[in-house]
Amino acid sequence: MFANHSSPALNVCSVALQQTLLLTKKGQNWLTLASLSVLFFYLCFITLVAQGVDNYLTQNLKQLLGADSVIQMNRQIPSKELAALNRIASKGSQTQLYNITFTHAANHQLVQLKAVDNNYPLQGQLEYSQSKTLIGKQSSEAPSINHIWLEPRLAAALDIEIGETLILGNTLLLFKAYLLHEPDRLHEGHSSDMRALVHRDSIQAQQLQVKQYRYLFNHNDEHIEDIQKIQKTMPDSQLFSKVLGQHPVAAIYQRVEKFLGLLSVLLIILAGITLLLSSRKTSHALSRFIAVCLANGMDKKYKLHILLCNSLFTLLLSFAPALVLAIFSAGVFEQSTQNLMPDFTLIWQPLDLLNVLVLCSALYFGLFLPVWINVFRTQPIQLLAAHCAKVTHLSLNVFFLSMMMAGIVYWYSDNWTLTTLLLGSLTLCIVGLLAVSTLVLNLGRWGLGKHGKLLGFTLYLMRQRITVKAAQMMSLGLSITLLLMAARVHQDITSMLEHFKYTQQGNLLITQINPPQRTALEQFLARNGSELKELYQYQYAQLTHINNTPLYDADIPVSDTLSTVQKPIRLHWSERLPSNNKLEQGQWSSAVNSNTLINISVEDEVFNELNLKLGDQISMQMTEQTQVFNVASVHSFVSGSSNITFWFVAQSSKPVPNASIYSMGSAQLTEKAWPQLTDLWQAHPTMRLQSIDSILSKTRTYLNILTGAVFMYSGLISVLTILLIIAAIQRHLLEDKKRNGLLVSFGLNKTQQYKIATYEWLIITLLPTISAFACVYFTMNAFYQYELGLAYNPDHFALLIQALCIVIIITLLGLFFTRKQFTNNVRSLLVEQ
Repeated sequence: MFANHSSPALNVCSVALQQTLLLTKKGQNWLTLASLSVLFFYLCFITLVAQGVDNYLTQNLKQLLGADSVIQMNRQIPSKELAALNRIASKGSQTQLYNITFTHAANHQLVQLKAVDNNYPLQGQLEYSQSKTLIGKQSSEAPSINHIWLEPRLAAALDIEIGETLILGNTLLLFKAYLLHEPDRLHEGHSSDMRALVHRDSIQAQQLQVKQYRYLFNHNDEHIEDIQKIQKTMPDSQLFSKVLGQHPVAAIYQRVEKFLGLLSVLLIILAGITLLLSSRKTSHALSRFIAVCLANGMDKKYKLHILLCNSLFTLLLSFAPALVLAIFSAGVFEQSTQNLMPDFTLIWQPLDLLNVLVLCSALYFGLFLPVWINVFRTQPIQLLAAHCAKVTHLSLNVFFLSMMMAGIVYWYSDNWTLTTLLLGSLTLCIVGLLAVSTLVLNLGRWGLGKHGKLLGFTLYLMRQRITVKAAQMMSLGLSITLLLMAARVHQDITSMLEHFKYTQQGNLLITQINPPQRTALEQFLARNGSELKELYQYQYAQLTHINNTPLYDADIPVSDTLSTVQKPIRLHWSERLPSNNKLEQGQWSSAVNSNTLINISVEDEVFNELNLKLGDQISMQMTEQTQVFNVASVHSFVSGSSNITFWFVAQSSKPVPNASIYSMGSAQLTEKAWPQLTDLWQAHPTMRLQSIDSILSKTRTYLNILTGAVFMYSGLISVLTILLIIAAIQRHLLEDKKRNGLLVSFGLNKTQQYKIATYEWLIITLLPTISAFACVYFTMNAFYQYELGLAYNPDHFALLIQALCIVIIITLLGLFFTRKQFTNNVRSLLVEQ
């Protein structure tokens, strides 16, 4: 029987592999392989992308920081601290960043302008080109005074040629070269903003408002602690260093990776149920093979060898195609991302592939350990029998499946609030579907059979397998919900963006203007017959401390809110509660005594994500001064009025003294006014105006990315759902044949059998479809009502057609998969094939 090897263990392994290969050729374990491949593909994809991004960021930090350390802030470093830093550093350079609008002829473009000094660049070289072929040249010097370098995209947008002149206020700048690469572009590498480079002496006369100051230093590694001490005295600054290895966007990418990892819990649930349903066929074949081997003299100790060979072969066969497809998908992801970030590249190391293999192997062995324990502990006479899984074995499967999910949750969770919300919503959805399924399947017991005999009888038959049927409906409900959500979000939001006219807010968004620019804008609108819709004043403030604790030391989970408040944000002031806000907690009082702090109101979501409490004191850096506020209330946005709201609103009738005042709002421009904006920007290049159409265009781009990601995830859920349904059908195929044979003997004809099957699949499909449509409808209605302030008016006829299509397609597929049950040959149905 055994292969001719000198070692018995090798003989056993050889024959075990042959038997596993034979089962694979016959297709008896294809459900297991397919389920594992889908699960492994997702885990491989997110792991490869995460590792590739992490390596990319690490390399970026080393190659594109442009110095040993960089300190950036939104004001100049005080002279005392700057002198101390210059004493530590061997060389330093100061750059200034501006957000301005360049104009040329009739073209205009928002630009991030970098103004540098004579020491720039500190490390590496600039790359530029003086021809449209973009053949790069290296330079260790910045542009000359009154010269400017533009990146190729910007030159194309402005339709400007080398040798032509750009007008910036009263300054003439000669376009001298195309900017191809900056050695310190780490912070710009993840932005799609168009860039330009100029010597800072070229624009000093314009007195432009600096958006950000960036200080570059070369120093020995041992001086990093001294630099950190100085930097911590300026809480509104940020330090990035090659020694510390802190990439500016590393926390954001890690958060996305963790969230995607948590989403794998749902895939594990579906894959685990599918493996449990399909394990009877594979475990029976394995059990009988071991029994035959034992009957032919094999030692019991070699049972483990057979299990290991079978498992390793299955793991390899499911992991290999999943890894290949994941690598291909990661390449597609890389190409797509380069449309937004041209320099983005996934960088992989051999160890990354090993990490993927270890993760998938651990999950695989965790899911299959109950089967091995069952087979390993069963006696030969039981192995030969077609025994069913006992309750203890089912409990063991549930236990190990739960352990695998708990491991994934622990591994990927970095924010337990987010994790609790995600898993809580998932649990609520699953429990709700199971409860509805159980309720409906019990209708046959409560008298439905009196009015619809076949329908009541179908419900009775389904109730006998209520666990399997509920699992089918649960998986269908989740997959249909995700697919519908992605489709409706894309269709409804796109439709809303196309038809929403912003009648109150106008067609031009004003994001930043100072008082002189406000006067110029009002005169411009009056000359061109346009209308100023609304305007709100604000000051820039950066949150630095909460109750005298620096923000970077506070107990605050990583979030988009935290990353936003670490930069200057808009601080509004109002003596009364704004009309588009609702008071959620605390009270609004503008009465301030000389010995008390100014009260401040915080937006509801920001209040919660920063773990604030009423009575907390928050410190904000406002230019060169620090202002302390008392958190007195919490407000939320109310739709129906203005769409402009502020996260922080000081309860005061006056702004904070000695801090610049800006305004934001909207205007309605006439057709003839749009071409005239170029003249306005030429005179006031730092005025920030943006058309609503350009904002909607960006929204559509990000919406397409979001829906594409949801569709991909929904597709994986749908594949696993189909596999689960097939596994459930195959698990009970023989019993269904016997059942149908008995029904035929009782007088049921073929038409009635098809009716029973049709009723069964209609019930399995209708319940999750109705639940999914209701869930999507209420979700979209809430989004429209509370976020957009609009009434949700979907196309009900289109929704009905979509629901009917889903029900018909799944029902027909179910009948197709169960077609082997239907025959009038009673004898062949009663005999087990």
